[in-house]
Amino acid sequence: MRDQIFMAIILLAAASCGRDEPPAAQPAAKAPLRERAADQPLALEPSQDLSSIAERLAWEAQHRPQRGVTAEQVFAAFDRAGVPVRGQRQYLGVTMQAGYCAGGVTLEGIAISVCEYTSPEAAEAGRRFMERRFAAMTPHAKRVLHGPTLLSITRPSADTGTEIATRAALTFTSL
Repeated sequence: MRDQIFMAIILLAAASCGRDEPPAAQPAAKAPLRERAADQPLALEPSQDLSSIAERLAWEAQHRPQRGVTAEQVFAAFDRAGVPVRGQRQYLGVTMQAGYCAGGVTLEGIAISVCEYTSPEAAEAGRRFMERRFAAMTPHAKRVLHGPTLLSITRPSADTGTEIATRAALTFTSL
């Protein structure tokens, strides 16, 4: 199979070498980002042109759900509780069916992620999606809902950071 793929690549390269002029590039039409109902989970359709990840990140930052606690509020509460999260940055919320997500890592190597949703129901759907999608990759993850906000705590191993993960979860639910 590998040899067949390699041969196909060589044939395609050889066929394109004899051209005098490259074919004219057709400009891609930008598809506008679809509007959605407030209680509808986000979904990225493969045919939708997002142009760039930077544009999508900017769009999500400008169109954050205006409900529940924000990622910044969660991270500030963690700092006060002695669970500082380093390297905080936004990542694509749409990959978690969320309106906005940000995350970072504790000093103990525990990955912390906060995703903001349009409703508690959308957050629950996002939690179920993550549980299905990432179960094998993150066996030591704990996901906690608080209204339309979802906290993911991913420990590197079963015996690492149990106390920190518990403190983070309790701090989050008390907000």
